[in-house]
Amino acid sequence: MPLQGFAKRMASRQPGYISARPLYALGGLNEDENPRAIQPQELVRADNVARLGNLTGTRPGVTYGDSDWDAAHSGGEDIQGIHEFSYGGGANRAVVAVTNGNAYTSHDGTALDKATNSVTVSATGPNELWTFADFADQMYAAGGATGDDVWYYDGTNPLGRIPFTFTTSPKYIFEKWNFLFVGGLTGSTFDDNPLIGRYHDYGTDPTAVANWPSTNVIPGQLLNENFGVGSFGSEYNTGFGEYMAKDADFLLFLTNKRIFAYRQNDPNAITGSETAFRHENTIPVGCASQHAFVNLGADAGDAVFLSRDGVHSLAQSRLHGDKATTYLSWPIRKTWQTLNLGRAEYFQGSYWPTEGMVIFLVSTGSNTTHDLMLVMDIKGAQQLTPEMVRWYKWYLNGVTGNVLKLMRGSGREALCVCRRDRGRGV
Repeated sequence: MPLQGFAKRMASRQPGYISARPLYALGGLNEDENPRAIQPQELVRADNVARLGNLTGTRPGVTYGDSDWDAAHSGGEDIQGIHEFSYGGGANRAVVAVTNGNAYTSHDGTALDKATNSVTVSATGPNELWTFADFADQMYAAGGATGDDVWYYDGTNPLGRIPFTFTTSPKYIFEKWNFLFVGGLTGSTFDDNPLIGRYHDYGTDPTAVANWPSTNVIPGQLLNENFGVGSFGSEYNTGFGEYMAKDADFLLFLTNKRIFAYRQNDPNAITGSETAFRHENTIPVGCASQHAFVNLGADAGDAVFLSRDGVHSLAQSRLHGDKATTYLSWPIRKTWQTLNLGRAEYFQGSYWPTEGMVIFLVSTGSNTTHDLMLVMDIKGAQQLTPEMVRWYKWYLNGVTGNVLKLMRGSGREALCVCRRDRGRGV
């Protein structure tokens, strides 16, 4: 379901309505217990509201799909992942959705062929999420249930599989610098354990498992950073991300406790693909999962991610570490305490650049499905700090969201909440 453009009228009867003021002076939700800490422009309640120009108005409405978002799924299927795939040099586009054992495209109501190449995609519940990456005019998918394949699709032919021999299949896949990376492993060796990722040789076909040698490990044996096997400790990989600024371009290896930042190695130091990257920095804050890591791009020069403790700016975390008062979610810490943090690994995040909003799809209380969207408005912010961002709370009454994804569409942009246990997903 795309979230359409903002309503045309101001919400003059909405709680916390404020009069017209410059954009930088608009305030969001502040849940501080001390009334003196709440600025005049801030809101003590911000339910289902959002910035509307230089005013605070109603949030976007919800529509149940149109010709752009009509992936045909039979009723009762759980949507576990969705990806907008461009292929044929960008001439063709497909919205590929994974639902309870099958993959569909937006332009065809028939499930994609997984039988020809014996691709395993299990019919499991909504928590078996998928991640996606594009490489060499094909899309790749990893995740699902234990035993599911890492599979690929070229837009025309049946699904293919990479016949990995890991203890369990990877949960995460990511593309950076013309490499594919996989993580979320569960084995007990240096090249197959919860604290490493694997990547293929540069310039080779990633569909051939022989091109993923055991030496291509990050953090790895050759990088002297994987001290012991992860299964013997409490730290594990939660996916990958990237961070770009004017003078920096990093691959991020996410764990539940830390974030490792890597750069491409000096060409003179590269002896092969196994030495292609060098460790640059370690950020002492963990990330719940790749699903909740949001890269804001080089223009913003920052990234936002979610941990069990709060929402963080990567730039602020580099400066201040794990200091609670620098969390971007510090103004909404009371709301944060109401979340079902046992489901943090399933929380979803996405960036809506035209509206300047970072949105997280989360579960509250004891709910086992997502029922709230935490909206962080960063439009006009010179830097991301708790004082500069604006928070709103959007409730999903009557809608059970499972996956959150920005879609470009046919000449337009929309944020899609992929629903659980319903028919047409997007």
